[in-house]
Amino acid sequence: MLQAARVEFRRDTLGSGNQLRQSYLWPIYGNECKNYPAVEHLHFFSAYIGNYPELETCRIRTLCQLLNGI
Repeated sequence: MLQAARVEFRRDTLGSGNQLRQSYLWPIYGNECKNYPAVEHLHFFSAYIGNYPELETCRIRTLCQLLNGI
């Protein structure tokens, strides 16, 4: 649906996802990410939809309608 509406998005992460899974923290925290199941769920089952300051109000409303219709 988002592709058909020409909405730019990335599947599977909220920005950079679960920070505890990032390579710079892995040596410090290791498998600690497994202790946060809600964040793990979001890491694997979310979508990032970008925006920008010049986004027109009518496009924001259209996007909200698309997302609320899911």
